[in-house]
Amino acid sequence: MRKIYIILSSCICLSAFGQVQHQANQIQPQVGDNFTMTSVEFKVQDTSGQNLLWDYSNLSQLNPSISYSYLQGDTSLSNNNLKVEFPNSFHRIYITDSTIEKFYSISNIEERHYSNPETTLFYPMAYGDTMEDDFTYVAQQGMINISTVGSSKFIVDGEGTLMLPHATYDNVLRIKIEVHKTLNVMGDFYESEEVMYLFYAPFIHDYLLKFTQSSIDTFYVEAGRMLIDNYAGIEKENDHLMRIIPNPFDDRIEVSNWGKEVQSISLYTMQGSRVYTNDLPAFNQKFIVNTDDFQKGSYLLCLFNKRGELIERKRLIKI
Repeated sequence: MRKIYIILSSCICLSAFGQVQHQANQIQPQVGDNFTMTSVEFKVQDTSGQNLLWDYSNLSQLNPSISYSYLQGDTSLSNNNLKVEFPNSFHRIYITDSTIEKFYSISNIEERHYSNPETTLFYPMAYGDTMEDDFTYVAQQGMINISTVGSSKFIVDGEGTLMLPHATYDNVLRIKIEVHKTLNVMGDFYESEEVMYLFYAPFIHDYLLKFTQSSIDTFYVEAGRMLIDNYAGIEKENDHLMRIIPNPFDDRIEVSNWGKEVQSISLYTMQGSRVYTNDLPAFNQKFIVNTDDFQKGSYLLCLFNKRGELIERKRLIKI
């Protein structure tokens, strides 16, 4: 049974003090997203709270990097699911909606059949939010069946700035996930414990950094992973072909042909800080954004509908 707890005081803080809150359309992966994954040293800083600075700028890389993309999944499972393909025929399937993301199956040397899929994330999320989840599945490895019963506890335990070797990100939320599993392997039972720390930033469509501590009986493992968003799909245009000129830009941006479903426009730094937002006119006319005060660098221009859902995004550069 899945239980989500959103503390009322957190909602009050959001409006009164501008607390960071991540929506599904900000961090949920989309078809075409491409990432580079690197194994890094396990160096978790077990500090929680707000206005934190997590300094991982000197993380050591342990193994060669690999790249992966999010692809369209099997629509017979759900109308909204994604498939992730890694090297060596390894892939995962995620079923997503506006409030929850579920881990559906894994395929490499085993195939999992879920009676209750695992939850990976919940939306929206802000500092202090918690959730609990139960899941069950049977994994087949050749002639061996492994049945698993487990439970997860999530808590958004940190909010602040994350420093990585390649970039620094603001408005980051850290999620701590504690997982307990009981595995039945042909009548032999094993207990498994896992603690994960995952860092998310707005408009980076996957975690930025992940530390994992896991154990099965007396076997213990610590691991770290860092992802780099390769920005695949950011230049993607919808059918109505939104037009933004010039790009690169200097003191202004002109937006046109944005489509009737679009309600508002926002501009973000690549670290997730919003630097501009406004409603667009009802008629599809030219709209000017004054960018005199913007610093040089890369930005994301995002268009949203009336429900606050991301319709389109485009990467821009100020010179």
